[in-house]
Amino acid sequence: MYISQHFIPRLVRVTPHNLDEPLLKEGGLVGGAGGSNNNKLKLQITQHKAGSSSSNPKSKKKKETKEKRDLSSVSLTCGEPVESTPYDFLEGVARRDQFSIHPEPDVAMVFKKTTDDQSVDLVEVEKLLKKLLNENSNDPQVFNQVGNLWRVKGNTLLAIECFRKALSVSPNDPDVLINMARTLYNLKFIDDTLFLTKLSLHHKFPKSETWLQHYTLGEAYKVTKKYETAAAYFKKALELNPSLSRAEAHLRDLERQSSLTNFYTVIIILFLVSFVIIIISYLIYVRN
Repeated sequence: MYISQHFIPRLVRVTPHNLDEPLLKEGGLVGGAGGSNNNKLKLQITQHKAGSSSSNPKSKKKKETKEKRDLSSVSLTCGEPVESTPYDFLEGVARRDQFSIHPEPDVAMVFKKTTDDQSVDLVEVEKLLKKLLNENSNDPQVFNQVGNLWRVKGNTLLAIECFRKALSVSPNDPDVLINMARTLYNLKFIDDTLFLTKLSLHHKFPKSETWLQHYTLGEAYKVTKKYETAAAYFKKALELNPSLSRAEAHLRDLERQSSLTNFYTVIIILFLVSFVIIIISYLIYVRN
């Protein structure tokens, strides 16, 4: 499972049974960039695929039948929800059972096998994640990726439950924190987004791989109309990931807003000055 860090703008088509719309492949809007744990997860998936080959066709067929039977008995959840985590005080987490279906199709890009892949087969991804869940029942990175798959499908409750499960095992995991932050940002919980993203940024190393955290903070501060702060974060994100075209688009939009604000400020000042001059002129006229 390849976790891309630098997405090049182009169309990617997701091909599961329930998602077939073209997706814009750009700019890291989908989840934490892979660290050593995610590389381990990638290696595990590669080993599973390599291990499925067999020189004996009969043994291969037998093995595939057994694996299919085993996987069918494992539902794609992260098990029983944990009772509590350090993040349950967040409003978006506390209200997780109230959300309607909210698909995030661009998240599918984190499941690319290689940088050259043009499509993502989510049915295959689901099978692999079921297998990993069966073999790594307490691995926070597996929970993290199952959560990302549920983000694609739009089930935010199951996604957040998987992130909670991961954080109950590894409370400061920066990739899980940023994934949950992105989920809550898309649900308009901006304060929660800021809290989780800043925490993810604090724990993420190396700092050269924190462009997604900076980008997310830029988006959140833009929503709260703190435009100068937002611009600073977008610039940092662009510095860390020069191909991040959406950061450039946000900066252009902020520049336009700044220019428009300055224009209206000048107009208001001229109006007030003119009004004062008229009042003064009128008072002088009355006295005379």
